[in-house]
Amino acid sequence: MARENGSITVQAVEGLSFLEVLNGCLSCGVIFIDEHERLVSVTPEAARILALDLPAVLGQPCDALPSPLASFIHDALTADKPLRDHDVEVHLGEGTTAVVRVNVLRLLAPRRHPGAIAILNDVTSARRLEFDIGRLDRLANIGVLSASIAHEIRNALVAIKTFTQATLARQPGAELGEVAQRELKRIESIVGQMLKFSGSSEPKFGPVRINEILDHSLRLAQHQMTQKAIRLRREYQAPTDWVNGDDFQLEQAFVNLILNAVEAMGVGGTLTLSTHLLTPEELPAALRDVTPMPQLRVTVSDTGVGIPAENLGRVFEPFFTTKREGTGLGLAITRRILEEHHAVISVESEVNRGASFCAFFAPLNR
Repeated sequence: MARENGSITVQAVEGLSFLEVLNGCLSCGVIFIDEHERLVSVTPEAARILALDLPAVLGQPCDALPSPLASFIHDALTADKPLRDHDVEVHLGEGTTAVVRVNVLRLLAPRRHPGAIAILNDVTSARRLEFDIGRLDRLANIGVLSASIAHEIRNALVAIKTFTQATLARQPGAELGEVAQRELKRIESIVGQMLKFSGSSEPKFGPVRINEILDHSLRLAQHQMTQKAIRLRREYQAPTDWVNGDDFQLEQAFVNLILNAVEAMGVGGTLTLSTHLLTPEELPAALRDVTPMPQLRVTVSDTGVGIPAENLGRVFEPFFTTKREGTGLGLAITRRILEEHHAVISVESEVNRGASFCAFFAPLNR
């Protein structure tokens, strides 16, 4: 066998039988295709990479391979030069995919039309590693950006707070001024942690009432709810709603959940906020051994588009979003805040039947 201008000339009369010798020592997959674009030989490693039934594909047309790979090999057979280091994404069935790096060289055999040899390397794990590294880089960049933005916002807040306090001094009891002052404090709390990714600031814990936090959170979503004529159901049924927490951070978490619910609904949807105190038997099995026991369940439910089953496990991942202009940070921040409050969050959903986010807290005895 000799190499000539990027092709391989096969000298042996018997053709391709030498592949049997290489099968045991090749870490890559190798496929031989004859001049009629039939699969003459497929190594076990190539069959594993492509999830092929080896006996069933031998002798079959190249179309028996996954379609992107078959098209690539066809192009190589008609090209005047080898095609190298091309990454092809192939679907293996049951929703799984693999990324295969392909090199195709034409075979030039005496007294025969040329065939080709395809060399396959599974680079799926490498691609996933690249994605994870890229995500970590973005997280690091978010941290640096957040710290610089927090500094600038804090400087601007000094002037705004001074103006608000002066206005309240002239008009004591002005409702709008009190709302503005409270929201300025909430913004300060948000800036102090800046999306919970730029630092490790600790929440300021104290006894707080979940019902009051939910009501404050609703006020910030009232405009969007009015625009969509969304109905509100409050079902505050827990006999006690006291928890140990930071009210500003918890408000941020519930604002994220409520706004997500509003965005998921069309006109005339229903938003339900509920609190229940569960018995140990009513808790999910995974929470029954947690100390202190998280028996206070807070639920934010909507009647919106729902979440596909394949996305349920990823909704709390940073940067994962299905929204065109979404950042993928809202639910990640919410989970981070709840984890710092030793609370657990879960989600249940069906497509076109809405979603329910449940947060489980350990109640305070008061």
